[in-house]
Amino acid sequence: AIYTAILAGLEQHFDRQLKQRLQEEDRKVSVARKTLWFAMAACISVISVVAFIHLLNKADGPTLFDQYYKPYYNVISDYRRGNETEKDSYDKAFQFYERKEYPEAIENLSTQLVYHPADRNLQFYLGLSYLAMGKSDSASHYLQEVAQSDHKLAEPAAWYLALSYLQSDDRKNATRTFSQIAGSGSSYRERAEQILTELN
Repeated sequence: AIYTAILAGLEQHFDRQLKQRLQEEDRKVSVARKTLWFAMAACISVISVVAFIHLLNKADGPTLFDQYYKPYYNVISDYRRGNETEKDSYDKAFQFYERKEYPEAIENLSTQLVYHPADRNLQFYLGLSYLAMGKSDSASHYLQEVAQSDHKLAEPAAWYLALSYLQSDDRKNATRTFSQIAGSGSSYRERAEQILTELN
């Protein structure tokens, strides 16, 4: 009977110790889990804040367009600062562009393009006139024709084509076109690289 009592006492003693140890392990695991949860939540919060700040710092296309757009000068007509001479209707179309009378430029350049459909000068300045009027889709149509040619105005045409994509907030085509410019020997290379850093 004494032996049985001793065994029962020992079992109770070790059961209490085992129970205490198990409870302590449970507490440790619980604390570890909570710590892990807090750490994960903190990481997610930091990533979310960084991503949000990155999005805020990304300039939208139209804003970048306003920052980098400058009208291209007229290299076709002899018209300069009011010293207009009598020219034929072809030259007058470009003079409207230089005077920033863009609706008239579009009308006259379009008319001339009917008679000279492969004229890259007309296509270029018609595209620029549409761009100045905020009609980026029409602008990109004509500028792309020149940019993909071997014409002397192909380089500035590619630049203004990329700007037309910015104007319409077409980031995909803008990034693609500016990347092509940045990877070439274009005089617009550095400006294209600057815009790419702001787009990405």
